[in-house]
Amino acid sequence: WQGEKYQRDLSLGTGILFEQFDLPLSGFDQSVMIRTSRFASLHNPHLLIQEIELWTVGERIELDLDLSFEDPEHE
Repeated sequence: WQGEKYQRDLSLGTGILFEQFDLPLSGFDQSVMIRTSRFASLHNPHLLIQEIELWTVGERIELDLDLSFEDPEHE
């Protein structure tokens, strides 16, 4: 991990893993914050829930996201 700030917390009471990344943007005086939370179902081991939040720190900018499961480098 090459970012400036990374935080990871596991809540043992709820079984939820929280992660937060601070990604500096090259060429800009701002960064993108990414916060994720995820947990797996005890009832169904094939069920995983993940929530992802994104926001910019500093001036507002437009972000493009590719949420596909395909790897563009693998054909």
